[in-house]
This record gives sequence, structure tokens and C-alpha cells, in this order.
Amino acid sequence: MRCQREVGLADVLAAGLILLLLGSAGRAAAGTSEAPRRGSLDLPAVQAALRSAHLGAWLLCDFRGSDPGARRLLGLSEQAITTRRFCYVIPARGEPKKLVHAIEPAVLDHLPGSKIVYRSWQDFERGVLQLARSGGRGRVAVAYSARDALPYVDRLPGGLLDLLHSAGVKVASSADLEQRFLATGTDEELRLQREAARFLLDLTKAAFERATAAACAGTPLTEVALQQWMASRMREAGYLFDHPPIVAVGPHAADPHYVPTADRTVPIEAGSLLLIDVWAKRPGGFYADLTRMAFLGAKVPKVHRERFARVLAAQQAALSYIQAELAAGRVPRAWRADRRARTVLTQAGYGDAFLHRTGHSITTEVHGIGAHLDDLETHDTRGLIPRTCFSIEPGIYLAGEAGYRSEIDVCIRPGEPRPVAEVTTVPRQMALPALACGKAKPEAPPGAQPVRGQGSESKGTIP
Repeated sequence: MRCQREVGLADVLAAGLILLLLGSAGRAAAGTSEAPRRGSLDLPAVQAALRSAHLGAWLLCDFRGSDPGARRLLGLSEQAITTRRFCYVIPARGEPKKLVHAIEPAVLDHLPGSKIVYRSWQDFERGVLQLARSGGRGRVAVAYSARDALPYVDRLPGGLLDLLHSAGVKVASSADLEQRFLATGTDEELRLQREAARFLLDLTKAAFERATAAACAGTPLTEVALQQWMASRMREAGYLFDHPPIVAVGPHAADPHYVPTADRTVPIEAGSLLLIDVWAKRPGGFYADLTRMAFLGAKVPKVHRERFARVLAAQQAALSYIQAELAAGRVPRAWRADRRARTVLTQAGYGDAFLHRTGHSITTEVHGIGAHLDDLETHDTRGLIPRTCFSIEPGIYLAGEAGYRSEIDVCIRPGEPRPVAEVTTVPRQMALPALACGKAKPEAPPGAQPVRGQGSESKGTIP
């Protein structure tokens, strides 16, 4: 649970930022404005967001990469030498201020604002408080989440929070600001996300075909062999990814983050329940991330069919909630989407087997800093706002037996008169298919024939 104090602050922040995004100041809902550029500080936009949320200032501090979000917002590359603490404050009105060490006085010279140079710890503390008071008596947004409710955001050192509190500075979480300026995509980033989704759908289809053909020929592939084949195809096509795909058979799929290796792999034989989870991005684009499953045989066993149907029902419940809220002119709440999916599986008797959140933020990182569909691991009260993307991926995990997961990507597309929840990984998988020998088509180059439209996969069709 989160303490009542942070819930109140988060609600105020969210309300202000949503008005900025959907109202006359932002025009995002009508599709007439671009998302802010990560790594390119848009000072007027940040200051407008602060005023809309009734905040006095936004204080960003970092020590040796302790706050990756602050570094991205301030345009600091991973190669930048920053061995000492620095801070930057953006007031709702007026000129920003920098606090830098005498050893690295130029680290923030690319940003607007006046500079304070410190040497001693006493100078640093005085400097932090001077920056924090730049917003007058207003609350100061910092990378803080009460009781570590949102670990992606909770980056401000506890000691600095103590310093601010001891000086009477009132703080608010910067969670909504970070989503607005670090997790929303430009038109090009979102276009590339859709392109990546089409590529991964074709690649996954080809992977199931390859596994089926090998099993039917009596020379089954191993999990790791299929994984490495998929990874090589992604590299050849110019896609970027941080880890190779998850390829898991039967009981291995009960581990949500199973990683096959040369020493830990099994053959994908006829009669196997196969899960493939793959993610990648085009340079300069948002990630696509999807999970598909199939049964390698003439007929799907009833137990597999029914469990997978429960997973799909949970996924649809979350999506339907999001779509209904947007259609009504309301902002969907991330935790409520998780609750809708989780309720379906709990009522079916699989609540304890659903081990993770329903979905995660997707940006230029596969797990982004935006709102996560989560009321299990965290209580994410943030709204799902225009130009953000996320996965919906409920699952059932039964250790030693089998695992079941379906994953789609959704982007909140600016629209008129209201934003729309666009599923970018289409066609969606609407059933667990049986891949019988003789029905798998010959391997085709992924990306050769883009998959378009929505529909359900029938028995014997590659998912």
C-alpha cells in the first residue's frame, strides 16, 4: 500500500499534467502536438507542466548515474564524466539553476541557467536548499516515491530527502512529470514501434513454422537453437535488443524469465507446448514486445486450451477497461487495468499462479519509466496518457507443469475527439493453435509479408 500523503500528491500531479496533455495547453488528444524529445530539454514545456500541476519547481540530482531519468532529461550521455554530485532545478517561472562541483564545473554547461560551484559538503547542502527554494513556497517535484512504491522513480537519495524535509521544503513525486517527458513517443518513435511489431510477428510465425517442421522431420530443434536463430535474424535485419528471446517448452514456460542456454535446454518435440517471447526495436524507435504460444501436435489437450483461454480473457478484460475509459473521456488508471485482468484469473482459481504485474511501460527501453499495469508488485496510480505504450501480458505459471502467457502491445494514440488504445501487435492470438505435421508452411523471410488487420488464429494456423 502507499501512504495517503503520496496518493494525494500523485492525484494532483496527474490531474494537472493530464489537463496539459488533453486540454488547450497540450493538444495531445487532438494529435496536434509532438511528444517532448528525450535528451533535449524543452524548458517552456516543462515549466508549463509545473504550473499546470501547481508545483513550484522540479529538482533533479544525480551521482554516478543514480538517476538515469534525470540524466536522459538533461541530455547527458553515458560517456559523460560525472564523478561528483550535481543538481539542476527548473522553477515553474524564471531561470533554472545548476549546482556542480569545482572538479567538473562544465558538466551542465549545455543547459540554460545560472551556476553554483561547490567544493565542500557544506557548500553542497547550502546549494541544494538554494535550488529547492527557487520555486518559492510551492512544492518541489523530486525523484521520490513514498515507501518506494514506484522503484523506477524512487531515485533521490534518502539523505537528500532528509535534508529537504529538515529545511521545511515540501516535496512531491516527479512520477507524472517523468512519464510526460521521458515515456511519451514522437510520431516517428511510435511509427517505428508498429514497424517492429510487424517484424516480430512475422519472425515469431517463422519460428513456430521452423520448430514444427523440424519436429515433424524427427530432428527437433532445441530451445536454445531456435532462440539463437531468432536472434541472428533480428541482427541481420538491423534490430536492437538487450537480450535474446525467451523460447520455453512446457515446464520451462512456468518460469516467466526462463533463459535457455547450451547447458540448459530441451528439444522442441511433437507434443510440446511452446512459448516464445521476443522484443526488439528499430534504432530511434520504441520497442515492440510480444509473446505467443502454440501446441505442436494434431490436437491441443483440453487443459492447455482452457488455461490459455483464461489468460486471453484476462488480457481482454484489461484492454476493455482501457478502451471504455478512453471512450468515456476519462484517463485509464494503470493499477485498475491490472486489477481487471487479475480478477479474471483469481475467479478462475489461478490468482496465486499469476506471478507478476499485468503489463509494463514500453519506450526506447523495453521496460520504460512510464506507467506499469500493476497492482501487485507496486500500486501504480499513474494514468495511461497519450503517446505512451505498454504491454498487456497476464500469465498462469504452474511450477513443474507448464506456463501460459499472452502478450500484446498497446499505444495510446492521440485522436479526435478522444485518444484511442491501439493494439500494435496484430493480429492478436485468440486461441491456442495446434500445429500438426503437414500444416506448417515452409519458412519465409520475416518481414517479407507484413501482417495486417485483426483476427483470430484458427486450429493449425501459425500464431
